[in-house]
Amino acid sequence: MPVEYRYNSNLRTIDISCIGELVIDEIMTYFDDLKADAAVPCEAVELVDISRVSHFNVDFLEAASMPSGYVGAYEAKAIRATILFGANPLNQGLAELIRAHFLNNLPEHTFHVVEGQGEARAMAARIHADRDAGAC
Repeated sequence: MPVEYRYNSNLRTIDISCIGELVIDEIMTYFDDLKADAAVPCEAVELVDISRVSHFNVDFLEAASMPSGYVGAYEAKAIRATILFGANPLNQGLAELIRAHFLNNLPEHTFHVVEGQGEARAMAARIHADRDAGAC
């Protein structure tokens, strides 16, 4: 499966791996699965590893629909932030395109693009430290 995730209870992160060729249906399925997943508590930070994406088979309009598909999971889980990492020359544009759509369509959601996993984990820890627990 091109989009896989697991909840890391120690770090309070949703660790997401995107592998191979991504299409909009798989991305939207992830959003729906996350919303319905009782094992994922509220107020986590998403860490999205895009280092193994070989092709982003999503056109501009489909990419623009991602924030509206995401909003259900975002609200149901009170997700604190999304952090994309692992961008390389091939997928750097992908990361910035996704970020731009989220900033434009869901401006209240914290969304970052960083270089590596260590930086992403450190940023998640800071986000948790800066916010009060217990929104859900």
